[in-house]
Amino acid sequence: DCTQGFAVSNAYIYTECIADGNAQIVAEAEFKNYRQGGFVDIEIIAPDGTSVYRHRRFKKEKLLKEYIDIPNARLWYPNGYGEQPLYTLRLNEKEFRFGIRTVTVWQLPDAPDSDYHKKCLQIKDSVSGRCYDRNEQFSGFELRINNIPIMCKGANWVPCEPFPSAESNEKITHLLTLAKEANLNMLRVWGGGIFEKQHFYNECDRLGILVTQDFLMACGEYPEHKEEFITHMQHEAEFAAYALRNHPCLVWWSGDNENAVDGDDEAEDYHGRTAIHDGIFPVLSRLDPKRRFMLSSPCGGTPYASKTVGTTHNTQYLGCSIFPYILNSDMIDYKEHFSEYLARFIAEEPTTGAVCLPSLRRMMTDDDIFHDDDMWNYHTKSNPGLPFSLFDVLLHFTRKVLGEFADGKDRFFKMKYIQYEWIRISMENIRRNKGFINGIVYWMWNDCWPAASGWAFADYYGLPKASFYSFKRCAGDLLASIDKENGLYKIFICNDSSENKDVRIALSYLRNGQISQLTNICTHIHAAVSACVYEFDCESIPSDAVLLCDMQSGSLHDRAFYKNGNLPIFPCDNIQIVQQTENTVTLRADAYTHVVELEGEYIFSDNYFSMFPDEEKTVSLCPCYNARSSDLQLSSYTI
Repeated sequence: DCTQGFAVSNAYIYTECIADGNAQIVAEAEFKNYRQGGFVDIEIIAPDGTSVYRHRRFKKEKLLKEYIDIPNARLWYPNGYGEQPLYTLRLNEKEFRFGIRTVTVWQLPDAPDSDYHKKCLQIKDSVSGRCYDRNEQFSGFELRINNIPIMCKGANWVPCEPFPSAESNEKITHLLTLAKEANLNMLRVWGGGIFEKQHFYNECDRLGILVTQDFLMACGEYPEHKEEFITHMQHEAEFAAYALRNHPCLVWWSGDNENAVDGDDEAEDYHGRTAIHDGIFPVLSRLDPKRRFMLSSPCGGTPYASKTVGTTHNTQYLGCSIFPYILNSDMIDYKEHFSEYLARFIAEEPTTGAVCLPSLRRMMTDDDIFHDDDMWNYHTKSNPGLPFSLFDVLLHFTRKVLGEFADGKDRFFKMKYIQYEWIRISMENIRRNKGFINGIVYWMWNDCWPAASGWAFADYYGLPKASFYSFKRCAGDLLASIDKENGLYKIFICNDSSENKDVRIALSYLRNGQISQLTNICTHIHAAVSACVYEFDCESIPSDAVLLCDMQSGSLHDRAFYKNGNLPIFPCDNIQIVQQTENTVTLRADAYTHVVELEGEYIFSDNYFSMFPDEEKTVSLCPCYNARSSDLQLSSYTI
């Protein structure tokens, strides 16, 4: 029998071209025990289960390359931009799932004296820019899927358990489903972690979550000038390429995490250079040549850590500017200060805050939570490279922005809400500057251990933090925000959807507990556009007032606010529960309430929102996958 032992070793599927509703894909395969020859049955199964291509070949060679034209192709898109249909390639006894999509990263140069060029000059002259940026020419960074510009809204992924063998499919699915619900469309798999199990990438394919994958070197020096180390890196690159290259979610590789921050394209040597160029790059060029390879993360510009070219890690500035500002200033201008950290694509953006009470009670007593710092410090992972305690920074940030602590419960609430506010001010700024910047990836999405406070959006037990709900709001298709510039309040609407939107805006302001109406505006915002739709003189309202903006477009609603200076908040008792069912809770406000918090082992449809006097709001709730209690608590704060 000439087919005895003939078998498919592996396959590589990629999209060659998309045109006029049709797609051309290429299937490359390798065989083992092929010299005696054998038949290869090639079949493509569409997402609906029908066969759209069949062909049979006799092969007695190691390699196969088949060009396959698919009529009426269904394209794969990231979350928020379309559907995620998956096709199947059958080669004899093996099946390979894939999506049809093209991926392009555009880094077009800014024209001299253009608005973007001038903005880059301002960034270079900012505190963080003076730390690192030596670029003289600037360029954008835009990811396109199927030639559609994508606003990347994401976070960094770390292993969801301290021991990789303990990771369960159930927990991975829960965390990734949360990500989709939060309007997230990108995860960066951090180089200090692992290549995740196939279930992770399969779920990202299904949910439309783009993945950028670091190789597993991070913030360190490696024996890259030893031949055996390079050999190991080559084996690692082969493993990664074979395992991940057919996933439509994977859009680019990065050689490492932050090893090359001081490098640039003209540098003869920098940390990671040999490992990248001798170990990883040759293998990916051979096994995954159709996918972009970034030398490091961050990458681009002079040096690679700079902000006006390529990708950026704003975590790079924690020690030189962000934490010193938090610890040493009064933070009255915190909105203005954090607006300086604009870049072309942010692959790490820091943020920190406390986890919810049900999770804390799994690791701490109430006395620990409300009256002592020892366990807070123990369960808050600090960066050993920084001379600051992360928990101490969190306390300073919280107190200076949200006001002095009345007691332990007040402190705890504010340590949660400060992360909501950090996400709000940073992401609203990013969305206002759509086009100049085309992506922000926060540090980080999940936790790998029971942390009491820290960077994550979803805690170790799978419960969302306040930052989750802030991200969900700010990553929605339609976002309202308010900025202040040159004596004017500016109302921005950002539309990330593929449809033009008619928008109604109601402006008012809050002062001494009373709301005064300003004006109503009807406007139109084009698809994939961020624009200032209205502006007025700041002297039109008292300087100590809170400007409020209510936006409505069909079923979409958003509420933005702007307050000069910091944001002191105070507990109140303005919210009543009107009705509660197994899956919903309806609330009513007696007076303006700036923050309403629902707390329990649930995933809420909304949380940490504001309410106007006499406003009613119904929130749906779904128990967390590992919930132990059905308790529900309500807290509220006003300005």
